[in-house]
Amino acid sequence: MQQQTPLNKLQVAPENSRKTNVTARQEELKASIKAYGLLQPLLVRPADQKGHFFVVDGQRRLLALKALAKDKVLKPTISVKCEQIDPEIAQELSLTANVQTQAMHPADQFDAFFEMSQKNISIRDISARFGISEKTVKQRLKLASVSPQLLAQYREGEMSLEQLEAFTLSEDQEKQETVWSQLNDWQKNPHQIKAMLTEKKVSSSDHRVRFITLEAYKKAGGHMEADLFSEDIYLSNLELIEKLVSDKVSKTAKAVEAEGWGFVEVSSKYEYDFVQQYNRIWPEPVELGDKDAERLKAVEDEIERLQDMYNEADADNQDGLDEKLDTLEIEKEQLEEKKEAYTKEQKANAGAYVSYRHGEIFITRGLVEASAPTSANKKEARPKKEISERLLERLTAHKTLALQDVLSNSPQIGFDLMLCEMVRNTFQDNLGQSGSCFHLRMDSASLPRDDESLKDSFATANRQKAFEKWASILRTDNGAVLYEAVSSMKQEQKMKLLAFCFAGCLDVVIPPKAHVTQSRQDTVNWLADLLKLDMTQYWKPTAALYFNHIAKDNILNAVKDVKGVKVADTLKKLKKSELAKEAENRLENSGWLPTPLQVGLYEPE
Repeated sequence: MQQQTPLNKLQVAPENSRKTNVTARQEELKASIKAYGLLQPLLVRPADQKGHFFVVDGQRRLLALKALAKDKVLKPTISVKCEQIDPEIAQELSLTANVQTQAMHPADQFDAFFEMSQKNISIRDISARFGISEKTVKQRLKLASVSPQLLAQYREGEMSLEQLEAFTLSEDQEKQETVWSQLNDWQKNPHQIKAMLTEKKVSSSDHRVRFITLEAYKKAGGHMEADLFSEDIYLSNLELIEKLVSDKVSKTAKAVEAEGWGFVEVSSKYEYDFVQQYNRIWPEPVELGDKDAERLKAVEDEIERLQDMYNEADADNQDGLDEKLDTLEIEKEQLEEKKEAYTKEQKANAGAYVSYRHGEIFITRGLVEASAPTSANKKEARPKKEISERLLERLTAHKTLALQDVLSNSPQIGFDLMLCEMVRNTFQDNLGQSGSCFHLRMDSASLPRDDESLKDSFATANRQKAFEKWASILRTDNGAVLYEAVSSMKQEQKMKLLAFCFAGCLDVVIPPKAHVTQSRQDTVNWLADLLKLDMTQYWKPTAALYFNHIAKDNILNAVKDVKGVKVADTLKKLKKSELAKEAENRLENSGWLPTPLQVGLYEPE
């Protein structure tokens, strides 16, 4: 029996079957009722108090109505559509109503929002009517624009929501369908889909973008597209990016010219062969000033004292000492750099090479013609050190784990790399030496054992899951049974297993005091490019992982790179611990990486 009942005379029935999440998505429900009214009557039975009723079905709608009354949007006495039922079957009807409720498929909602937008209903109005954010409306409209063929697969459960979201990075439905058809089942992850759809675009996390800054790109008229489902931004004008990189390198080159060199060559891409055609001269020894000499002695003494304390301290106290030692070691190296300098005569007869590589400007000074005499017994000067050897070891350990994880999911590349390693070992007399990154004897990577962050990393978790999966398949201590298990696998499964095992041989960790050759570094960069490594998926700049272990100036430089000079200047007066935490917050989801992790980032052609 239909009836109209004042809102203030309705209350939730004690036998109502829904007990959990009764106020879930209440704001959306309030907005819908405010826009369209109550579309279905509430099922009620008489309460003990005369004229009052218990709501048997419609509890969420009742609570939303009362919330609107509390907000003074509705009057507490407003009449509500109700249908009175037999009290004897109230419990049964409440359960039946909840069990029979079928949630709307998300794809149907995408289509419905799209139809509304086609009727010139604005995003703001849709947002208000359904009580959801404008960003959520934009996301659903974007999903509605994906290829109907792919949406159909999503409806049938053949594609996840995360996969569907990845396809919104391209408006070309034909390209979307082509990408999906080209991927093998094990490749159909959101990361791979995004990579294929954006192969001609540049992510805001790309080292070139961080080098020139998004602000500069936008100011120069560059076009940007945001990924509505992540923090990523994609830049489509590659020519403009390259021009801005070149301009910034040229600006540095002018400062180098002012130093008085005989010539200065400039390149927006580091060319190793160019440097190799020259000989090098080296700066002459210079005596430190009294103030610097005294400071250097004090720093060396303090390092020695803290090192003794570090060796005797427990793990909890070593972290604080680590920070102090790292800062002092950097200062020591900077002071020692002042012990040599080029003379005016040297500069006049030599040149410099200013170039760009993976987010950094490289300046090579002291270049002379190959026939010219050079200083004897000089090693190439190391670049200015911003991080300690211990921190470098930790960073490259994270990079090793990330490369292992990516390689584990690249069976064909894994097979080819393993074959290359075998060829290199077999024909080493013919091929010569090169900087390999693998231990073909199945040795584990030389990860630092005292770094807890490695155990908790995303890459370690992925590798552990894969290990447990394969272990469950191969669980046997009988060689013949093991051979039978492996030989009976399909070829595709064998390739995956090979890639997983071989990935464990990969090692790019740089331990303290290690000498890393240019050949080895080039191999690491090439391998990261080959595997399309994106370290931002594996490592985040936090206080614990990074900022606590570098000097304040370098923390500020990192903030400056991402947020600009003005923001960095506002943080200068903070204490080191406060600055480290603030830098973590400011750089969250920025894609920023320190230099050892930037090198080798995948750079689209």
